[in-house]
Amino acid sequence: MTNSTQTVCNLCGSTEHERISDRDRDGQVLHTVLCTGCGLVFSDPIPTETQLAEYYATRYRKSYKGVERPKQYHIYRAGLSALRRLERIRSLVPEGGRVLDIGSGGGEFLYLLTQRGYRATGIEPDLGYGGYSIQEYGIDVRQAPLYAIDLPAEEFDLITTHHVVEHLRDPFQCFQRAYEMLKPGGVFVVDVPNVESVEHAPHNRFHYAHVHNFNPTAMEWMGYKAGFDVHPIKMQSLNDEVRAAFLKTEPRDRKLRMEENYRRVRSLLRNHTPMKHYLSLTPWKRLAAAAHRFVTEPHAFRGVKSGREILDTLYGCDRDSTENHFLKTSAHRAADAGRILPANGHASGKNRRAA
Repeated sequence: MTNSTQTVCNLCGSTEHERISDRDRDGQVLHTVLCTGCGLVFSDPIPTETQLAEYYATRYRKSYKGVERPKQYHIYRAGLSALRRLERIRSLVPEGGRVLDIGSGGGEFLYLLTQRGYRATGIEPDLGYGGYSIQEYGIDVRQAPLYAIDLPAEEFDLITTHHVVEHLRDPFQCFQRAYEMLKPGGVFVVDVPNVESVEHAPHNRFHYAHVHNFNPTAMEWMGYKAGFDVHPIKMQSLNDEVRAAFLKTEPRDRKLRMEENYRRVRSLLRNHTPMKHYLSLTPWKRLAAAAHRFVTEPHAFRGVKSGREILDTLYGCDRDSTENHFLKTSAHRAADAGRILPANGHASGKNRRAA
């Protein structure tokens, strides 16, 4: 049923929305609506700026990952993700270019950029993760929300934001700021979860931290609204992730048929039922992947003392075989120190005597 509310859609400005959920993935009350004007999905009411600022400064990582500073396996996974991100954006920024990462998290991607010769700055409101990244990697991170940061106009060749825009009260403001801070011809790269994804069960789709939920079409329209063009090197969106690259050009008027996107998103969400989900291979593939990580990842951390050491090992490897090389390097280092067993499960004679 469509209702008129006081919440204004951040994309099209409509107040006509259809309620599609009343609970978050933890069973707590969370009203989520689908805008009938454009297909953007968001929480209603949207948390205030003060509520979100406090939440992301001190509580988000604790509620999401149970920690205030990243653990070794968080750093390892984020490091692998950083390498993949760099491959996608390498052709979009000049060598040694000026890069801004909005929502730099534990600093893994920002550290990689600096190691590859880019002049990189990060913005991270989480005090624990942001503070850790500064202390551990010595990188340039501004610890505050984007709206509270004062950076020069036309300063950056590339601005990136990885799984951040969905957390914002005002995504359009983020796009506007990015447009202002980019040099003419600069690129804004955005990755967000795809609301059309069937990777998660329907009851796990929405939660408090994800204020706005995009599909590829809504993401492109947000870029157009801020004055961007879609970059000629269009990034391919995955089932579970929207990837977009926007080019800073002169703004131009566009006529967008947004109602069609509303009907598309509505149909996809309705058709993804719990029965269809659990009768598919998707949840079992996710379970198998989690089991694989549980078995293999601990070997990567034994003998490694710091986040910097994890990333230095990862980033010094050949990118085509990063994960396997890292596991071998870490295992050999730790075995030499007598900290782990060889692959056959038995300590060598030398290590047995040492023990």
